[in-house]
Amino acid sequence: MDSLLPGRLLFVNILLFEKTIAELKPLLVGARVAKIHQPIADTLVLRLWTGEENLRLLISVGSLARIHLTEKTYPNPYTPPRFCQLLRARLRRIDALSRVGGDRIAFLDVTGPDGSLRLYIELFGSPGNLLLVDGDGIIIDALVRKKSDRNGRCLQPGERYRLPEPPDRVPARSLPEALGSLESVSGRALWLRLDEYFYPLQFQAGQLGDRGELQRAVARERKRLTKRLANIAREEADKNSFAERRRLGELLLANLHRVRKGMDSVRVIDYSDDPPVEVEIDLDPRLSPQENAQALFRRYKKEKRGIDHVRRRREETEQQRAWLEQVQLALDEAVVPDDLREIAEELRQAGLYRPARHEPATRRRLSGVPTLRRVVSPGGYPILWGRNNRANDYLTTRVAAAHDYWFHALGVPGCHLLLKRDSPQVEVADDDLRHAARIAAGYSRAKGEGKVEVICCLAADVCKVKGAHPGQVRLRRFETLTVQPLRLDPE
Repeated sequence: MDSLLPGRLLFVNILLFEKTIAELKPLLVGARVAKIHQPIADTLVLRLWTGEENLRLLISVGSLARIHLTEKTYPNPYTPPRFCQLLRARLRRIDALSRVGGDRIAFLDVTGPDGSLRLYIELFGSPGNLLLVDGDGIIIDALVRKKSDRNGRCLQPGERYRLPEPPDRVPARSLPEALGSLESVSGRALWLRLDEYFYPLQFQAGQLGDRGELQRAVARERKRLTKRLANIAREEADKNSFAERRRLGELLLANLHRVRKGMDSVRVIDYSDDPPVEVEIDLDPRLSPQENAQALFRRYKKEKRGIDHVRRRREETEQQRAWLEQVQLALDEAVVPDDLREIAEELRQAGLYRPARHEPATRRRLSGVPTLRRVVSPGGYPILWGRNNRANDYLTTRVAAAHDYWFHALGVPGCHLLLKRDSPQVEVADDDLRHAARIAAGYSRAKGEGKVEVICCLAADVCKVKGAHPGQVRLRRFETLTVQPLRLDPE
């Protein structure tokens, strides 16, 4: 959370508060409230119609508190929370936006089915608060109900609302450097600047989407697979002696004339070693010499079948772990809530994730075409790559033509990347191939390394693994390029 400290300073920043309120006043007066959403516990988004345009007013009272218009899309819970349902029932039109001098408090005068109401917006404290108050000054409800806040106020339904005491210190008036100067910025440019600053902070903090739950689901499965591989390694070590059973059986058959029923062991010379060595073979005294030899061969065949099974299990487990590493990389690379939604659906289909709140299948359904990143190489060739397993799978199985070049970082989780060309006769320069390889390295787990080996092959040599998770492939042949990783701003 240390990375959020600059944003934390903003919620005590009086300059930004004054500027946004002044900008919002003429826009909100008379606006009709079309819908109200509460994407996270401390944030509301009011969808408004001014008679000329649709607006989205964001009010957040948490660690990244602010009020401004937004053009970002916020994921909403299937069932609206308590306070959101109340506002939906009571708010119809915004009549005025005003500010209480001296502190970061504003209020919306609104009209609804029950007449005139007032929504107080308190952007101070930890967290701040939103309170709906009737015409007599009585609290109808609060976003955060408190029996006593730091000013000794009781913020509960039925209590009279009173403003807090003026602050002991003057709120900060310096803006974080990341926001830059806002003196000459106004209108849509201001809202875009605030979106660009706050939205990534909220996303990386896990406030948007289910990043935390998905991380825990992946960590649980990785721990389980690590334990399973350790067990498989022990089984493999136990069964690796199967070849010795066959050797002992053959030695016993060659020395049957020296064995009698009732013996519990026999010593024989193994002439296949140089120099020959004496070997002691344990026997079952209840069995004849021939039956003892047959018992050794039966055990050999059983252990051989067992080791084949253990190796299949190890291969399947390693394949599952490789897929999970790809999922973890996709989580780390996710930049918008829709990225998390695709990962959540992939984990849900694999039986590894069960959302806390049930959503109908129609709401979980993903769009038909995953989003791909796109740039153009120095020679003008289109380069495309996926941001998660679903996009990688779509790119490799649906977008790639047999003559396109396919790239992937060698031995580490990473994106599938294509360099498109019109036909097999088109010769692609080495500079273009290396440029594509650098991007593939840049969007892999090895992006922080100085040099990375990257697979380069024709898409015709890439085969989807039957029955495997999305994005898992097998290569018939490939070459490697050693390049320096490159990160870009894709289209």
